[in-house]
Amino acid sequence: MKDQQIPDVTVADRFRFTWGIARSLWIYYRPGRRRRMDRFYSRFVRPGDLAFDIGAHVGDRTGAFSRLGCRVIAVEPQPPLVALLRGFYGRSAGVRIEPVAIAAAPGTLELRINSANPTLTTASPAFVGAAGNAKGWRNERWGHRLRVLAVTLDQLKRPKYPEKSLPDNNS
Repeated sequence: MKDQQIPDVTVADRFRFTWGIARSLWIYYRPGRRRRMDRFYSRFVRPGDLAFDIGAHVGDRTGAFSRLGCRVIAVEPQPPLVALLRGFYGRSAGVRIEPVAIAAAPGTLELRINSANPTLTTASPAFVGAAGNAKGWRNERWGHRLRVLAVTLDQLKRPKYPEKSLPDNNS
């Protein structure tokens, strides 16, 4: 499966995305958090369990599940975050990274990418509409779009789901 790129990205967009990832890495990998996450998730999973990290982002939960001995399927549709996950966990035998979105039915969907915080995406126009009326969200813009392959959780549980060609986001 070919990885997608976010189309029409400016230098300023790349800076915001890089800053957003750096900020997320500090928030989710700061000292002491790892121990607290492992303690929290150990109440719910056991070694050998299959754990899903849906919207894996920078992979902090992927790491926790992996440290606890789980088999992990990390799902993240955004290409820069997929690259980060592969760098962190791509060599872990118990971690499978899937560059897709989750949906009720297989196909493709359009992600809306938040212009100010591009690590935040949604496939829900209703969310964008509701956020536009919520305190702290009124000035948010969702300026970029990315079409991604969508699969179901049942498909992910299989060793390999049927591939469909991904949409070309560069046209």
